Amino acid sequence: MIIKPIAEETTLSSTASTVDGGRVIRIYNDSGSDALITRRDSANTVLGSCTLANGSIQFVEKFHDETLEASANVKAVSVAYTIS
Repeated sequence: MIIKPIAEETTLSSTASTVDGGRVIRIYNDSGSDALITRRDSANTVLGSCTLANGSIQFVEKFHDETLEASANVKAVSVAYTIS
């Protein structure tokens, strides 16, 4: 798989982040435990959540103003994408 990071990688934690306003976010869980990833809208309403196993990578799609947060410190970066 080829990815194109378009921002600097950051730590996603319990503090909500737009992850540089990205639409597609690559999340890598190296925290040592499973992490719950939560997506919220600008009104702080939960739109969805999923568990990310320790050592795994997942891509999450969101709107620019939506936020992500994690129950453990995980790495996150906004990436470019194409639909073919």
